[in-house]
Amino acid sequence: MNTETIAAAPPTGLWAQIYRPPFIGIMAFVATLMFIPIGHALMVLTEQIFGAEYRYTAAFGMGVVAIYMLWTGVRLRKEAIGTWLGFIAAILIWTSWVEFAFMFYGRVLYGVPAQIQDGMIIRKPEYMMMSAAVGIMGTSFFYYFFNKDTRCNLFVWLHRKLGMNLGERSSGRDRNFAAITFMETVFIMWFGYTAQLAMFDPSMLGPDHPITYAAFFICLVWGLYLFIRLMKYRRVSSAVRYAIPITLILWSDVELMSRWGMLTEVWLEPGKFIGQMVAIVVGCILVTILTMRSPKKRSEVESLDD
Repeated sequence: MNTETIAAAPPTGLWAQIYRPPFIGIMAFVATLMFIPIGHALMVLTEQIFGAEYRYTAAFGMGVVAIYMLWTGVRLRKEAIGTWLGFIAAILIWTSWVEFAFMFYGRVLYGVPAQIQDGMIIRKPEYMMMSAAVGIMGTSFFYYFFNKDTRCNLFVWLHRKLGMNLGERSSGRDRNFAAITFMETVFIMWFGYTAQLAMFDPSMLGPDHPITYAAFFICLVWGLYLFIRLMKYRRVSSAVRYAIPITLILWSDVELMSRWGMLTEVWLEPGKFIGQMVAIVVGCILVTILTMRSPKKRSEVESLDD
């Protein structure tokens, strides 16, 4: 039985320029960033189309689709497609099973009252429920923090600065990129939501608290610093995984700017801003396709058994 390897054709001309820094990082950032408003719009449309009677059934079905995508990525064990399937599955599972589960328990099962200020709803019941999960999130954090095989740059930096020797790190040759990207995205989104809810809650901080303003500038500076580092990436799949936390960090500033009335969240009213949402979806699809057509490293090249 002979094994033949199929080499990826090197890009030429314009393609050769696109798949070089800084364009690799820009593509990864734009593609991952656009998925966030799409996820918000998808949740709004699910509520509007299926109504209070069928929204939870629809959300369950959406979650099943997400798990199937994750399973496909796990089974294929290819870095590029696995990274994207893991990321998209995480967006869908958070939008469906996580957010709608909190909505069901908060609104339907337990009748948690919304938080009202000056006659306006400032926090819906589902977000009151989500805030209470901070202890579970903190506990889960240490599982990932003490993982000797972590590739998280922040964790690796903290391990080095704290003098933590967790043992020899395993080879990354057989890493399952779909599962890794999925879980990391879910956890970062969970952390981001919890932090934002604390900043928005007037009983804790509130949108006009000095700490909230400080958090805005910290996220802005941190996000821009990571973005500059992203511009140096030479591999698209790695750039996509690095771009995910960057987009979620900077998205916290988008949420704060919206709360301060500095911008309109068109993704929360997709029926009203159809043109803008179509542009976001089309742009997201095009850039994502460009990232998936990037040249592959040796471990990603298919092998055929004759």
